[in-house]
Amino acid sequence: MERMADGLAAFMVSAGMIKDENRKYYRYGMELLLSNFFNFFVVLLIGVLTHKLFSFLCYMVVYGTIRKTSDGYHAKSHAGCIGIYMVMLSATVFLLPKLYRWEVIAAAMGVSTVILFLLAPVETERSRVGADMLRIKGLRTKVIILCMDVSSGIVICLKMVPKELVCIIAGACLFQSMTVLVQTALNYKNHQKKERQYVEESI
Repeated sequence: MERMADGLAAFMVSAGMIKDENRKYYRYGMELLLSNFFNFFVVLLIGVLTHKLFSFLCYMVVYGTIRKTSDGYHAKSHAGCIGIYMVMLSATVFLLPKLYRWEVIAAAMGVSTVILFLLAPVETERSRVGADMLRIKGLRTKVIILCMDVSSGIVICLKMVPKELVCIIAGACLFQSMTVLVQTALNYKNHQKKERQYVEESI
């Protein structure tokens, strides 16, 4: 991914489409675009092969919606990213329906709601924004997770749609809350490390 993005950015510079000083920004954008396209292709392919394409696409929409506002852990490589994503997706689509009980769904939604309300959005090196934007993203996260809580409750009570959809909502919210929890722990660890370094340098 990095080589392809770098090659595309170099071509754009040589063609006079962008300035050389802006090359790194376009390279990063190309890298994200290629990564997202590759991830989508892999999900699409596996969804077709396992006859779970609709469930996979639903998961992508639900997870992507909550992920966009709450951020969370980012893998260090594209392989790690798609690997973690496929584990979460597969567990949601194939495993959670087998454990389907309203108590399990309620627990998953409850845990994810508490974590996302308290910790989201969580900043990473890739997603540093201003305080105002953090507040806006935090509000959006709360609104989205509450809407998913309500919709899951209505679906469970009225049994209007297949249980797979309820599991997708609960699984997506739960796994995203886990990425937020992991990134929060990493941020705390990095903060403690910087504080120790600062104290050592001050002595």
